[in-house]
Order: sequence, then structure tokens, then C-alpha cells
Amino acid sequence: MEIERGTMRAPELGPEWLNSAPLSTRGLRRSVVLVDFWDYTCVNCLRTLPYLAAWHERYAPTGLVTMGVHTPEFAFAQSRELVEAADESGTE
Repeated sequence: MEIERGTMRAPELGPEWLNSAPLSTRGLRRSVVLVDFWDYTCVNCLRTLPYLAAWHERYAPTGLVTMGVHTPEFAFAQSRELVEAADESGTE
């Protein structure tokens, strides 16, 4: 597959944001963005959190934007209240 330079566009982000103001792909242009697709019920996702937090702490001052996208595997994990509770307990 050949892609012509400048023709690929990232999809717009959202629709819900929990612990930051909404971000847009236009606002993130020219930024380095680390996107972590996670689920609070996934043990491997939870194991990566200390590394993501360390990278954020170390590189955010130089422009790294760290973003988590909750992608639940099971229907019960789609509850906003449970995601917010996981975020508050430090398992974002």
C-alpha cells in the first residue's frame, strides 16, 4: 500500500474526556503523542502504568503528550462510573 505524503489524517479524538480538557488532533499537530489503549480489567494494561507514568513525568516538560484511550473488552467495563473509579484509585 502506497500512501502519498500528507494525505493520511488522524481521526478526531473523543467524545468523552475524564481528566483533562478535550484535545484535538489539530491542537496536537507537531507534538509527540503516546497513545495507550487500555482497559481497567486488563492485568497487562495495569502492569504498564508505572512505565507510562514515568515517561510522562520525565518527558512531558519537553513536549510529550501521554493519552490513555479506554477500550473495554467486556460490556460491564463500559461503565463510565467504573472507569472513573479506576482512574481515582490510580489504575488509569
